[in-house]
Amino acid sequence: MKVLIPIVIGLMVVGCGKKEQSKETAGNAKNTSEKPVKVLTAEEKKVFGEFEYKNRDGYILRYVLLENGVLEIQVGRDTLNMAVHEDSSDKWKMANGEIHIIDNYNRYIEVFRVNKDKSITDIGYISAGERTDYPQNKQRVFKRVKDTKPTSETKEPPANVTDTLAANFAALSPGINEIKVEHDGQSRRLIVTTPKIFSRQNLYPILFCFHGAGGKADGPSKRWSPHADKRGLIVISAEAVQPQAKWNFTDKFHVEEHDDVGFILKVVEALVASQVADPKTIYATGHSSGGLFCYRLAKETNVFAALSPMSCGMVKGAHDPDQKTKFVPILQVIGDQDKSFNGSQNKVTMYSASKRIDVWRKFNQCGPNPFVLEKGKEIMVYTYASQAGIEVALCQVKGQGHFIRRDLRDIADSLALDFLLKHKKNK
Repeated sequence: MKVLIPIVIGLMVVGCGKKEQSKETAGNAKNTSEKPVKVLTAEEKKVFGEFEYKNRDGYILRYVLLENGVLEIQVGRDTLNMAVHEDSSDKWKMANGEIHIIDNYNRYIEVFRVNKDKSITDIGYISAGERTDYPQNKQRVFKRVKDTKPTSETKEPPANVTDTLAANFAALSPGINEIKVEHDGQSRRLIVTTPKIFSRQNLYPILFCFHGAGGKADGPSKRWSPHADKRGLIVISAEAVQPQAKWNFTDKFHVEEHDDVGFILKVVEALVASQVADPKTIYATGHSSGGLFCYRLAKETNVFAALSPMSCGMVKGAHDPDQKTKFVPILQVIGDQDKSFNGSQNKVTMYSASKRIDVWRKFNQCGPNPFVLEKGKEIMVYTYASQAGIEVALCQVKGQGHFIRRDLRDIADSLALDFLLKHKKNK
């Protein structure tokens, strides 16, 4: 996938008309133009408007400081097709001659300096009452846009899923964020957990986690979100199309025509475009149906630095790497009493745990002799490595079935994260 160059943040001039504010006051309507108008100070009147910064590919992230004190964020590839992320809790104000943009929970404040040429510079942030200024080479200057902001009646709708998601990712707050988006005519849901100390100036490792058949995003989110702070990463729990909630891990197994692979790739593209994700450190894990989906992603995509399917099989033929597949580290976690440990032949043929490891070991050109790690009496990890550093590993949990006992699962999860995070994509 083409890696987008970091995007820039911007806003355009909102006209400074002489309308009486009393005539513009409205009730609780969602439209920004209908919200109560804040009485601006003379200082604020000088800066409210729109500012933007374009990357060299023409991708734009724009902040719009509305005259009612509300912040509107727009993201897109051109000025005619801007996806809008608007939240009435996002506010801006002037403080000590600076623009302070406040996040949804008033726990994070982005600080902008107002320049003599009417541009603004992102100079730092305030979190938990403590201010941090960015180094000079990290400070960005956002030029004031001369074009007048389109009204709500003439504003173009979101151009595509990527732009809509990018707008949401650009507005992430510390902690848990829920995002809903339409993809291919179907409603999708993401639960995104960021570290409590979260800066939009940093690029973060991304961990996708996928639930089992019939599940929801809430389960994997609860399981993996604590690692956002522990490991300094962003956890994204994605939800399959409801109500069946089955991942389309092979086009021959499920009859659903869900574009799950395409959706996840759009999410990855938006994460990179919004300057949130480090494209070299994007990972995935999943349980049962979600683990099978990881195998499909390993075969068909080239955006993950490593994957860890859990408590699942691997479909013969559908998940075998082919000529289009790229080398990718894989760690399989499975209990030796799991129904898929020894393989199965039902609607499809599932490889045994040892066979699927052998398939990927040979493809990744790993040696035949594993490094063996023993964690207590119940967990054994067999790791095969190639000369290029590509690894394939089996984490076998003794005496455990499809649902691994909580204490052992926690150990296996930690081992999986150790495995994933030590790998980075070269390209």
